[in-house]
Amino acid sequence: MIRSKRIIYIVGLLIGLLLSLLAYISNVKSNLRGEPLSILDYRLITEAITIADEFKFNLIVPIILIVIFSVIITIIFKNVKGKIDNLEAIVFSGISIVILITTFMLDIDDFSDFNIEIPADTSFNHEENGFVLASVIDVKFLLVPKPDNYSKESIAEIVDEMSEYSDKLAKNASTKFIEPNIIFVMSESFSDPSSLNVKANKEVIPNFINLTNEYTSGTITVPGIGGGTANTEFEVLTGFSKNNIPNYSTPYNPYNTYIYDNVDSLATEFSKNKYETLALHSYHSWFYRRNNVYKYLGFNQFKSLEFMEQKDYFGRFLDDKIINETIIDQVNKTPNKDFIFAVTMASHGPYDIEHEKNIIVEDKVDNRQELENYLNAIHLSDKYLGELISYFKDYDEPTVIVFFGDHIPPLGNEIYNSLGIEMGSEISKKAPFVIWSNYYKGLNKNTSIDASLLGALVLQEVGYRNNDFFNYLTQSLHENNSDNSDFKENIYNLQYDMLHGNRYFYSINEEFENKDYTLGTNFESIGINAKQFKESTALEITGVDFVPTLMLAMDNKFFPIQYSDSRKVYSYIPTSYLDKDVNIELVVKDSRDTVIKKSNKIKGSKAHIISKEEEFENWVSVNLNEEQYWEIFDIKEEFVIVRLKLDDHELNDERPYFIEKDGLILEDKNADSIEDSLYSDIYANGYMYISIPRDARLANVDIENIKNYFAQENYILNILK
Repeated sequence: MIRSKRIIYIVGLLIGLLLSLLAYISNVKSNLRGEPLSILDYRLITEAITIADEFKFNLIVPIILIVIFSVIITIIFKNVKGKIDNLEAIVFSGISIVILITTFMLDIDDFSDFNIEIPADTSFNHEENGFVLASVIDVKFLLVPKPDNYSKESIAEIVDEMSEYSDKLAKNASTKFIEPNIIFVMSESFSDPSSLNVKANKEVIPNFINLTNEYTSGTITVPGIGGGTANTEFEVLTGFSKNNIPNYSTPYNPYNTYIYDNVDSLATEFSKNKYETLALHSYHSWFYRRNNVYKYLGFNQFKSLEFMEQKDYFGRFLDDKIINETIIDQVNKTPNKDFIFAVTMASHGPYDIEHEKNIIVEDKVDNRQELENYLNAIHLSDKYLGELISYFKDYDEPTVIVFFGDHIPPLGNEIYNSLGIEMGSEISKKAPFVIWSNYYKGLNKNTSIDASLLGALVLQEVGYRNNDFFNYLTQSLHENNSDNSDFKENIYNLQYDMLHGNRYFYSINEEFENKDYTLGTNFESIGINAKQFKESTALEITGVDFVPTLMLAMDNKFFPIQYSDSRKVYSYIPTSYLDKDVNIELVVKDSRDTVIKKSNKIKGSKAHIISKEEEFENWVSVNLNEEQYWEIFDIKEEFVIVRLKLDDHELNDERPYFIEKDGLILEDKNADSIEDSLYSDIYANGYMYISIPRDARLANVDIENIKNYFAQENYILNILK
């Protein structure tokens, strides 16, 4: 009996702890993004953990409070007179299970009989009914409801209707499609501060505002508040929307939940038309499953953070100028026209890091510093927009740039309340957009549309009429058709069919098979030169399409790469590895230490061996034994870290180098994390760092002893000119 009581206490406490913690997390998420923790969020657990690292969520305090509360409850129960026997426990458990099952089995309309109100919005559902009941209700919506008239015949009828509508548009077409480059830039958390009632010392986004005065612009209604980037992305690319599903309030995340097969999108259409189609995102390739989803959406290529040079950061994330550079490089090097969909990252929250303060908030606002940090972030995004427009303004190919935000920034309720913005209101679901072109000026000003219609609007503007579905969507761009129930029902049927149903659409229309999809670049090794020392060997690897993030893989071991350019990289390995004649290949790893891309393999025996007296082409060797200007950086018990600035050789962290001592190449490692002797590093400021063993000569560490040590040793710096 006592044991049974203890089990009851333990199980009850564990369930209580779990539910309390989930409820707290739900509250934090709701405060930041205006939406609670949902039953579907389990699909995003990896993404949530990654982003949570960037936010300062303090779970320690609530956990401590929950534990204290649980201990108090336990003490109270242990001192309550009377016993809970097995029968009572079974009865209470049975009643709980019956209530839970009954709640789940109830039809959605039956909840009103128990005075349970189910708001249409998920956030209000959780606010009204609490985490547990709202979660049970959410489960009922896990399966997207099947349209009443869904069948192969109904899809065929819709396809015919779309074709007829396209024919009608073709007869009235006034704009000729001249195959421009089309570049979408979805700017993280980009918004118009004036629409959020922010008053600053000057215009925060001057380039964007100037463009809206001359080109088609307005706002899109996005599916998320303060988050859900991938959902906005999905709607713009596919023309589908959660709003198409009647009476469906569960968070809808197609990337993680539904896209496991080909789905037509803007990328699919342009790939069919021999465009080079590139998806670009300065974050992890696995985030929101983009590494797989982009293939299903028809892109030829996806360049993610892992394939970008990671040297310029804005706060926690890669600076957006890398997006501009990659776009320009792509358009210049491809022989065909380009369709590019770029997703930026630099202006992502949290906004707790101060940057160059160009923008100052003039009103009294809660958490003013956080708001100013955000405003300065999008001020920089606007600067890069201006630079991108300037580059393509006189470009020799017709080019269209579509710049838009994905959602309002996750600033939290305090700031929005002080600005007079209610989370969940219409303004909190709006993001600005502009469609710029170097060969025409749009006429549609102050346009307010759903995010799912932005693609159709762009195709309409450039005169592209070859896609029946996007043509059909343009009906919603006309006010007299915006509430057409038959039209909405047809779009819902198509969306259900492609994402959740039997895919009848692809038995009528040919399904696009994306056979040329590439993650990153198809880098290839061509040749290897090897300079052998007693213990280490320096490798010079030539090839094509190299990226700065490569690693060298040999015999299931990985070695760092020093990047020279897209055709040449350097590394160093133990000499014994070449003797084994193992395969040498270049790889790229993601943040989870998974190899996501490999080159071809070259046998170590195929390496061209050069003598010690020879140099790699365009390299120079510097003997360090006569250097006089050493500085002491750090003193440890077993080693000393010294540094030297060689002004004659213009050292910096971008130039490949290695330091050799008595046949051993010193491993390159960040000076701040060196924990042993015989490591080296070069900083961006031109300082070279070396950790040297602290032997009898360095019992007393001073500059004279350091100079004497190097005079007696044989450290040689090898560096690319």
